[in-house]
Amino acid sequence: IIYKRKTLTANEDAIIILNVSDKPITGKRLWIKGENVPAEIFNSDDITYGGSGNYTNTSITAELTDKRKKLYKIIVNIAPLSGIILQ
Repeated sequence: IIYKRKTLTANEDAIIILNVSDKPITGKRLWIKGENVPAEIFNSDDITYGGSGNYTNTSITAELTDKRKKLYKIIVNIAPLSGIILQ
């Protein structure tokens, strides 16, 4: 499950990604609009929250895929039965 939570200022929009499966999702490709590369601000798999800490996205890179539409591709990893928030 992936959805975007919009705010009045575009640089504060959040992308919420939930994995409701018992299998990890590695290399999940997402296409985002704009030049801001999102950072992971929450990961329920973090050891702080009792997770394994194996599926973190500490360094997300964006690859330009459509210059005219300003679409960028990012790749994330999500642990089983967990969620992450990018901003």
